[in-house]
Amino acid sequence: MLKSLVATLPAARAQIVTVSLVQETMGDSKIPSGIALPPLPHSELRRAVKPALPKSLFVWSAGVYTAAGPDMQQSESMLPHFQEKDPVGRPFLRLPAPAYYASAAMFATGINFLGRKMARSERCYKIWRLRQVTSMTGNLAGYGYTRAHPAPH
Repeated sequence: MLKSLVATLPAARAQIVTVSLVQETMGDSKIPSGIALPPLPHSELRRAVKPALPKSLFVWSAGVYTAAGPDMQQSESMLPHFQEKDPVGRPFLRLPAPAYYASAAMFATGINFLGRKMARSERCYKIWRLRQVTSMTGNLAGYGYTRAHPAPH
């Protein structure tokens, strides 16, 4: 990798354009001097994105893990007679218990990672909590449903 970087260095130096520091510029022979060019559009300054408070980010992240825990425990405790209706969660129930808990923790970590990326995004910073709220709502609804409808033995 270092050899390829060193090999491309002369090519990169050849593309550097030198800039003159004199105040007068030479006219370009391809552009007639009598034609007035339209003014460039005024570009707005980009506003600074206020990053989410780390305190609230940690609270929402902890909420995702806390909501996922009881749902996983309730679903796993009702095996082997438990019938999972969620097509996303169904393959994970066939895993051994440690792998099941690890995969659910990885899923929650992914949700929190995307929430953090959205919190720092210029376009999505207003709705960054939506992923965490949706995940917590789904886990709590799954826990409530599983608890209210025990598996037949």
